[in-house]
Amino acid sequence: MFQPDENAPARAVLDRTRQAWGRAAQAVSVLVDGEEHVPADGGVIVAFNHVAPLDRLRFTLAGRRVRFLTSSPVDAVRRVWGRSEARTDDPEAALIRRAAELLARGEMVGIFLEGRRSPDGRLYRGQPLLARIVAETGAPVLPVASVDEGGVLGRTVGPRLAVGPAVDLGRFLPADDEFARQCITDAVTSALLELSGQVYMDVDSSQRRAQLGEQRRSSREAVRAQVRARKAEELARTQQRIADRQAETAELARIQAQAALAAHEHARRAAEADAVQRRVRATRLPADGSQGHRGPKDPLLHDQL
Repeated sequence: MFQPDENAPARAVLDRTRQAWGRAAQAVSVLVDGEEHVPADGGVIVAFNHVAPLDRLRFTLAGRRVRFLTSSPVDAVRRVWGRSEARTDDPEAALIRRAAELLARGEMVGIFLEGRRSPDGRLYRGQPLLARIVAETGAPVLPVASVDEGGVLGRTVGPRLAVGPAVDLGRFLPADDEFARQCITDAVTSALLELSGQVYMDVDSSQRRAQLGEQRRSSREAVRAQVRARKAEELARTQQRIADRQAETAELARIQAQAALAAHEHARRAAEADAVQRRVRATRLPADGSQGHRGPKDPLLHDQL
């Protein structure tokens, strides 16, 4: 009996994403400085700064393949679609186990020291995952800085990677306490700062990203408020113009009504005057001096005369 694969839609999206990244890889030229520091074999932890979306793509184009520590791609797509089941294990513990397996096989394991991508190009506080892996495996750490040279794709055109020598961490091993692990993180951070020339910020990149996001939201809300205020002012002016026009129309109608009444009154008086004149002409004597026929006496005419 045919059993549908519930992961098929997620895998289809993943395949299309991989194809898109492959096309992008062919279009981007990557320059690598210090490639002689990359060991030919053996397990190595590669510590990256994270300044652009194409960081992973950049280093996979140089030398050996770097395997970045991430959750399952299918699980990532399923989380986006809201189909991910709740996990009870420690995510970092799972990543440490995965890193130990890869390093034991002689792979190069890539880690973004800051965790999330820098929101403004500065280097932010390192996360403890790298130090925990070093404490667990004792693997060497190779610092690789992605240098932002300004441009289009991921803020860069012709991206450049600066590879430094492995960081000397032997004096901190075994890293059995929090202080030793923090020293490992600080040493790798210093190496990345020297390679990248970035400005260091002693806060988490996620916190800074949240702050910038809040600032952007506040700015957008302020702009929206200004737009709403301008629209309200324009609406008030429009309504005032309409009210003024209506008042002018009403005043014009009143004046026209008064003019019509005055014209009617003038016409009535003119008609009365014309009637009086006709009566007066009818009562005048004939031109030969005869008395003529006066006709019946008109009391109204008599009163007016």
